[in-house]
Formats: sequence, structure tokens, C-alpha cells
Amino acid sequence: MREFDWKLSCSEETPKKWVSTTTKQFGIGQTAAGILFRRGVRTTDQINKYLHGKYEHMYNPYLFKDMLKAVTRILRAKKKKEKVFVHGDYDCDGIMSASLIAMMLENLGLKNAEIFIPSRSLGYGLSNDAVKKAIKMKWYYYE
Repeated sequence: MREFDWKLSCSEETPKKWVSTTTKQFGIGQTAAGILFRRGVRTTDQINKYLHGKYEHMYNPYLFKDMLKAVTRILRAKKKKEKVFVHGDYDCDGIMSASLIAMMLENLGLKNAEIFIPSRSLGYGLSNDAVKKAIKMKWYYYE
């Protein structure tokens, strides 16, 4: 299975006329229009699909590297009623993504998800200190 490159690749300047037309036609802000343009979402059909798409229009999540391993591990945790350590970052998207993952796990029937948002002093991203905390709190699993 191929891996998908999720990075924006457009370095081209967003045309002001295109932004103006798009914001009026679709009732979105200038920032959203700029994001659409940089993602290559530029035709009326593409924009409608992006803004109002259906499930079948979404990317296959298994394009992410090791998604099958992650899903398998989550299902094993559910079956064995294990605690799940959800690590987020202290910025707004890190807190939101950790919350969404915890809610998704709960909806799947995992009631033992613990969210850990480190302080800025621990640094950004998953750190040795966060892993040590997970071990101390017994948020781990040995095969």
C-alpha cells in the first residue's frame, strides 16, 4: 500500500480575485479559501466535495504509515480492557486531537483512556519524561 504525502506542496501565490470569488460563492472566509487553493482544491466541484463531501470522498485512513498496526493494537487493548495512554501536546491542536482520540476510543468501547498533556517544561512532542510518567502510572503493556 502506498504512503500518502500529507504536506502542502503549493508555493504559488494565492490570487486575490480567486479568493474573493470563492469566499462569496461558498460563504467561507479568506483564510479557508487560501487553504483550499494551497491544497489544490480549486474547481467548483472540488470545493463542493471538500466542504460538503460524503464518506466515500474521504481518503483511506490506511494510507497512513502503520495504521493497521495502530488499529490492531487498539482492538487488543479493548479486548483485554487495558488502559490506553493518549499523549497530546500543550498547543491547541494537540489538546483537541488528544480529546478527539479519547472520545473516539470511548465510542469504540474503551473506557480506560487516559489523556496526558505535558507542561511546556517537558518539551514538545512525545518525550522520555512522558514515557516515564506512563510507566509510573502503569499505562503500559508488555507482550
